[in-house]
Amino acid sequence: MKLGHELSVDKHEDFTVITIFDCTTRELVYIDRFNKIEYLFEIERLRVACELFRPKVIKIDRLGNDAVCEFLATCKYPDTTTDKDAYFPVEEFVATNDSQSWTVQQLAIAFERRKIKILNEPVLISELEAFGITKLPSAGRDTKRRLDCTTIVLGRSA
Repeated sequence: MKLGHELSVDKHEDFTVITIFDCTTRELVYIDRFNKIEYLFEIERLRVACELFRPKVIKIDRLGNDAVCEFLATCKYPDTTTDKDAYFPVEEFVATNDSQSWTVQQLAIAFERRKIKILNEPVLISELEAFGITKLPSAGRDTKRRLDCTTIVLGRSA
C-alpha cells in the first residue's frame, strides 16, 4: 500500500491530507483531511494511519516541508506485525508545475480507463470535479486552477 501525505505549509488555511491507496486493488481506501493543527499532531495522525495500513511508501512533497521530512526520517512507530518499531518509509518528491500537470493527466487517464476507484467522499469528489486547465494566450503554457491537496495526493498515490 502507498500512503500519500500532503503536508500543509500554511497552518491556518491549507489542509493536510493523508490518503491510503491500495496498489494491488487500485483503490483509495482511507482519507484523513484536516487543518489548523500542529505538525506533531499531524505526525501522530500519520502514525495511526501507518499502524492501521502498514504502507510500503509514504510520498511527501519536500517543498516547504524540509524539517518535517527530516524529522520523519528519524521517527519510528510500532509495527504490530513484527513487534518491533519501524521507520516511516518516506519517499520525498518536489512538486513543480510540470510534475503536477503530469500527475493530474495520469490521474485523468486512470479515471477514464476505470483503473482506479475512490471513496464516495464529497470533498474529494468536489475537488476532482473543480480541477481544470486553461491555456495562457501569451505563453501558451498550461496554467492550472489551484490544485487541491487531495487531488495531488491521490494522483501521486495512484
